[in-house]
Amino acid sequence: MFRLQTLTLEFSPHAIEMACALLETCGRFLLRTPTSHLRARVLVEQLVRKRVAKALDPRYATMIDNAKYTCDPPKSDAVGTASDCLFPLQREWREAGHYDALLFRLFSSHVHPFTNTSAGCSFAI
Repeated sequence: MFRLQTLTLEFSPHAIEMACALLETCGRFLLRTPTSHLRARVLVEQLVRKRVAKALDPRYATMIDNAKYTCDPPKSDAVGTASDCLFPLQREWREAGHYDALLFRLFSSHVHPFTNTSAGCSFAI
């Protein structure tokens, strides 16, 4: 934590690269550990504030953004879930708890096209 603090205070191009590398490797651990959570959050916020306040090379601004989002990803629905790919009737069945039972019945009664046996039985060749 002390190294991250000195790199944040220095804020030279080399210090930015080192701080971003440090945050990308162990930033998530520092933010999730109760003993270092507050101090790590303050240091990440300081990096972001300094990025906004100073006119930086876009490469360094992107490095700081990537380090921030690597250690503390945004809590949004930007990434789709499996239920987003379902049709409305499938979603309704899944919410009711019947979807998995329906799939099991459909696939367990499936007849194999080459052997004319059920998928659950041994194949006769």
